[in-house]
Amino acid sequence: VTSRVGGWIDELSISAVGDEVRTGDLLFRLRSPDLIAAKRDYVTALNSGSASWAAASAMRLKSLGAQDQTIAEIKARRTVEELTPFYAERDGIVSMLNVRKGAFVEAGDQIATIADYGEVWVIASIAEQDLQLIKAGAPAAVRFPNAPAAGQTAAVDYIYPTVDPKTRTGRARIVLDNPDLALRPGAYADVSFEIDAEPRLAVPSAAILRDQNGSHVIMAMGEGRFMPLPIKTGLVASGFTEIVDGLNAGDPIVVSGQFLIDSESNLKESLGKLTAGGHAGHGTGPAPDDGDRADKKSEAEPSADQNDDDGSQL
Repeated sequence: VTSRVGGWIDELSISAVGDEVRTGDLLFRLRSPDLIAAKRDYVTALNSGSASWAAASAMRLKSLGAQDQTIAEIKARRTVEELTPFYAERDGIVSMLNVRKGAFVEAGDQIATIADYGEVWVIASIAEQDLQLIKAGAPAAVRFPNAPAAGQTAAVDYIYPTVDPKTRTGRARIVLDNPDLALRPGAYADVSFEIDAEPRLAVPSAAILRDQNGSHVIMAMGEGRFMPLPIKTGLVASGFTEIVDGLNAGDPIVVSGQFLIDSESNLKESLGKLTAGGHAGHGTGPAPDDGDRADKKSEAEPSADQNDDDGSQL
């Protein structure tokens, strides 16, 4: 709500942010010399019987911000009121109030903001690499952690053309109906998008191991043998990850406990390197005599009690 003329707010019906208003409710009354002069000119034109003059005067009033309801009241009463009423043009809730009773406002000053929360926007952040997969009109399921019953399915209304340089994410707008005002601005939401449905090779996301070299899975080679296999991944949805390259349909892979296999493999590789380094160190020193060699050999030989309990081998 913005004033088009300067004047004083002599009456203010809305008192605080959060006040609910309905279409036609009185918001405030403004004492403006410009509006008073325009109303007098309109009444004079009506009394003169000149239709063109009256139409021009009514247009002047509208240009100064007078509403149709106010102009109709002046035409019916043929009197000039010093205070000009302003009414709510739609249902909503006062989300901003910048004036108090008796305040003076200039032309262009924002007096208040009335927001209609019967329809809300959900702004979804999308990873930069996934933006190309989302199109306007794509179905989207919106869920609210703090209001489970308010979840809805809608369509993507608009995709913003820019990417946030800090988060490297794009934004998509989804419009939701909010008739009971259960959805509150500023709340968090989880959004799932449906893209073009087509068969894709996928594995459970838990089957994928990631390290500094990328992603890989553990393939079962048979007879208790396993082999890490590098892969390239794609989309992730509903607990599954798309495999773009590295696997074929039907390849047997480990989907549970593979991190244990990977950890044991890394441990044995480290022990092997450590042992190799120890042998090299003995080779550079003075040669031990037979007694020392026998003692060291017996110390290096593990006893049966040092074997793994399960006797497993990789």
